[in-house]
Amino acid sequence: MNCRRGCVALALLVTSTLPCTAATSTIYKVEIKEKVSEGDLMGAALVYALNEEIRKSAGFSLGSSGPRLVIYLATIDPDVRTAEANLHTVYSVAYVLCTADGQCLFMDHAIGLAGAARINDAARGILARLDELLSAARKILAPHPS
Repeated sequence: MNCRRGCVALALLVTSTLPCTAATSTIYKVEIKEKVSEGDLMGAALVYALNEEIRKSAGFSLGSSGPRLVIYLATIDPDVRTAEANLHTVYSVAYVLCTADGQCLFMDHAIGLAGAARINDAARGILARLDELLSAARKILAPHPS
């Protein structure tokens, strides 16, 4: 075996015995505080879908202590007393960043309307907006060269 093949074989042997580590990424804790009005089935479905989106996310996990991002979500069925009840929900969402000691910073607010066919899209949109806000905050707080 010549020197080149021997060096390649040695390099492969050494690298194959080292532990593989994936690129480290931060996983942010998210707490959902919801207020679903009585009888709002689509609102309850939105809360469930949002929880599921967070569970599937690579960058977020559910958590209610320590530093975290809090999503305040309030829903109401605008047609609760009509024949069209439970067809859609109106929701209000506020995004808040909280420290471990309970100090919080309001980040953004949005309102929306979602029907049964768009509940999952609304949940993904809420989480996507949280990700946008977090990215903007990281850019603002990143060290800048003097």
